[in-house]
Amino acid sequence: MASIFDRRGQLAPFTIRSRVMFQELCILGVGWDDPLDAEHTRRWTSCFSELGDLALIRAPRCFKCPGRESSVATLSLHVFTDASDAAYTANVYVRAEYPDGNVRVTLALAKARPCPIKKMSIPKLELKGAMLGVCLAQTVNDELDLPKADATNWSDSMNVLHWVRAHSRKFKIDVGNRIAEVQEYLAGNHVLGKLNPADKSTRGLTVAKLASDSVWWSGPEFLVQQHNEWPSRQITVPKELPGMVKRAQVMAFAVHTRGDPEAASTAADSVELKSEELQRAECHWYAIAQAESYPASYRQLTSGKSLAANDPLLRLNPVLHKDYPCVLRVGGRLKTASHLPEHTRHPIILPQHHRITQLIVDAEDRKCDHSVGPNHLLANLMLRLWIIRGKVVTRSHRAHCVLCKKKWATVALQQIAPLPLFRTAPPCRAFSRVGVDYAGPFRTKQGCGKTQLKRYLCVFSCLQS
Repeated sequence: MASIFDRRGQLAPFTIRSRVMFQELCILGVGWDDPLDAEHTRRWTSCFSELGDLALIRAPRCFKCPGRESSVATLSLHVFTDASDAAYTANVYVRAEYPDGNVRVTLALAKARPCPIKKMSIPKLELKGAMLGVCLAQTVNDELDLPKADATNWSDSMNVLHWVRAHSRKFKIDVGNRIAEVQEYLAGNHVLGKLNPADKSTRGLTVAKLASDSVWWSGPEFLVQQHNEWPSRQITVPKELPGMVKRAQVMAFAVHTRGDPEAASTAADSVELKSEELQRAECHWYAIAQAESYPASYRQLTSGKSLAANDPLLRLNPVLHKDYPCVLRVGGRLKTASHLPEHTRHPIILPQHHRITQLIVDAEDRKCDHSVGPNHLLANLMLRLWIIRGKVVTRSHRAHCVLCKKKWATVALQQIAPLPLFRTAPPCRAFSRVGVDYAGPFRTKQGCGKTQLKRYLCVFSCLQS
């Protein structure tokens, strides 16, 4: 494989065969000295038997017509890409058009790569092929000093053509970044699979077929025709495409309280919520937690009365929020600090042992990827919530969270066993007892012009000093 010198990738339909077979052997775990099975032996032998035929291939270096190398011609690039479950490929052709209408199309650069070992869908492999085509086109453009506008991309994948016509921000990060890279350089056009020369690299060709394949060396026939005779297809981008980020449908429960908050009823609505509606739904859940944990305090404040002297919430000077009735917030002394947001000046009070409090702490811990300590976790929550005995709550969560236990577990230290008797018993002179390591053979030369001889290594280690 490494002995074939093919800088421009013009032998890609042949060389990709051995690269794909080599990848198959690596996946099967075949060692360097292991014999191959009958099927792989047949395929490799067939590939090796064609090496002598490579001398029959003649590839032109000049992109212009023979005898008209000094004539003025308009050069443009045409990139063809394709992918299969074995490889993804890209070809770049240079189209030279003369003022008298004569056209010559020549293969400038090609590359074929085996598919990654990690399984990928065919549309994503087609997109990787389009990215490979961008890299090859940039290389040829830099060498020929051509503008970007003179490069045209051809693909038989409708997914790729839809992607490059859609907005890259509508897709997931990995797909969107690749789409943006292709969009910056190439605009996609559709070509039938049987006319796509890059398809030959994904399938593989023998040397004899490669040498006589005019589509591979000169591109499809329509490139020598005028622009109005090229194949064209109206491409309509659908609303839903693979890899697109879907808008989340939020499930929320609207809680309505009338009279006694302990007898509040809940109604479930499956709707797509706006931010303000979501905040209102959250505050209704906070109201239920407060009403269930502090019924006396809640009843006193909702009826407009003051708290009793022995009320557990008295030190927080709780107030009712105007925008969200029946939600208790910390009073505090920051009422006039208008430059601070409302949830910072008056955080919502949450009870220590309620299930809603546990869920909120768990959600914040997941948001931090279980990588912060209890104090840091509490500090994040205190930006908008006031949890009664918050340190106890976050430490209790850390003690019971399985993922936190795994991430923050201390590494056990293995106790080293005592030395055996033969290493400590007298006499304790150096090398009175030794360990031996043996290795070899190593082929070395002793003197200029001498033949290689086998040498062996023996290492003696003192066990006592």
